[in-house]
Amino acid sequence: NEYLLRNDVGQYEPLYRACFAAFPRIGQAAYCHWKVAFRAYLENRKEAADLLREQVRDYPESEAASAAMYYLGRMAERAGAHSDARAWYDHLQRSFPNYYYGILARDRREQPAIAHASASPAVAAFLRPIRFPGKPLPASFDPPPAARARIDRSRLLRAAALDELAELELRFAAKSSDRPEIFGLELARSASARQAPDRAIRYLKRYAPGYLYSPVASAPREFWKLAFPLPWRQPLFQYSQQAGLDPYMVAALIRQESEFDPRAISGANAYGLTQILPSTGRELSRRLRVRGFTPSMLFRPEFNLRLGAQYLKTQLSGFDGRWEPTLAAYNAGKTRAVEWLNRAEYREPAEYVESIPYTETRNYVQVVMRNADLYRRVYKD
Repeated sequence: NEYLLRNDVGQYEPLYRACFAAFPRIGQAAYCHWKVAFRAYLENRKEAADLLREQVRDYPESEAASAAMYYLGRMAERAGAHSDARAWYDHLQRSFPNYYYGILARDRREQPAIAHASASPAVAAFLRPIRFPGKPLPASFDPPPAARARIDRSRLLRAAALDELAELELRFAAKSSDRPEIFGLELARSASARQAPDRAIRYLKRYAPGYLYSPVASAPREFWKLAFPLPWRQPLFQYSQQAGLDPYMVAALIRQESEFDPRAISGANAYGLTQILPSTGRELSRRLRVRGFTPSMLFRPEFNLRLGAQYLKTQLSGFDGRWEPTLAAYNAGKTRAVEWLNRAEYREPAEYVESIPYTETRNYVQVVMRNADLYRRVYKD
């Protein structure tokens, strides 16, 4: 990994190859295999397609399985094999509908050459025996009688101002039930009613962990609005639009940064919704002619949104409106984001994202881009 950070391919690739070849069953084998496979793809080597297929076949539970299917589709497109590309994208979107590469696959499927092609039977046959992770949400959120009784009991407790007991009732029910998502949704409702959107998000992550494997249409719209909330919507839209930003991208970033907890403080001492450092807040306040700045002002949602939108706009302008390096810079710093941009001639933004050597930053960019797509779909009406 040290060689990977330095971009020393000649040093890191033999070590990664040795890892997955000699120790194919250890947890790191999938990661090591992917680093070799993706490098082969970037460099257009003949072995790239075989390595990508191996990644899908041998490591279907790895984070890279969806990426491997996407890049197999892109290789097929460039070769004019539109039926193969359609099959890769179809399966990717079905298996990972709300993940970064599943969203990219959906967009590629809309290209005329792909949209009019029939899915390749050969690719479908290759994928058929492979079992990918993820348990989608159930078809119905209607609680059975026993679950309804517990929910009613929790609501009576909440009506009596016994909120802690009401929450304990639901958490116990979720832990002991085979339908924990029903109680997770009720817990999220309760948290949202108390103006605690961050807790609502965490309840759904905990008790409905497979929700991202489900199409938006498969769950109630209320579920998605609690999982991807828009509190402080009016100032969020106002300051985003004043800065020339997509409000849903700003919401996507906030969900990842603070989960909409206005009192959040990061390990790096960043404050509030958009996680602004006090030093950055002071500089932005001077720029916006705000007098008497104190760090505690960053805990005010409207003020934080105003400064956060301006800061994000400055970052975006520095990368000519490209969101992927902007988000990488927001997470890891501009110097690193620029360095990673200069490492290769990327054919598309996804290649840059996948080349980010910091796992935290790479995941961060993918998650924010995914969040923004979900916000647009959930709130499109």
